Amino acid sequence: AQVNAAMQTQGLGADAAAQASQQEATRLQTLSEMGLQSGGMGLAADTQFRQQQMAAAQQLAGIGGMQQGATFNAAGQLQQMGAQQDAVRRQQMAYDYEQWLRGQEGGAQSLAMMRGMLPGGRQETLERGPSIAGQIGGGLLGLGGLAVDAYSAYKG
Repeated sequence: AQVNAAMQTQGLGADAAAQASQQEATRLQTLSEMGLQSGGMGLAADTQFRQQQMAAAQQLAGIGGMQQGATFNAAGQLQQMGAQQDAVRRQQMAYDYEQWLRGQEGGAQSLAMMRGMLPGGRQETLERGPSIAGQIGGGLLGLGGLAVDAYSAYKG
């Protein structure tokens, strides 16, 4: 989309340059014709010719202003398009990252379930079984708890 926008911008710039050169050629031809017409005229005609030149110059300035406004408008639109594309790209990156995280978290569980479905497979769990030391410690704590209860009953 950015390449397309750049190509459109180049096209607009080439069109504007061609139009400007065509207008300049028209202006020079008009001024040349005006110069030939005023060559044999008196002072009043010379003043009228200058007024015509000023009117032509003002008209050309107005056209230049319109071209400049169109150029700035196109630049503003391209900036908005770029900002929208950047926002979409950032949203896509966030979505991709979220999907990657979900794959990291859920992948082990899905794999264990799929292995359990295989013929001769066993269901794997993600939990660890108690260690030997943990079993011995738990037994001793339980035995100690029973001893405290028996002592309390004997005293009481």
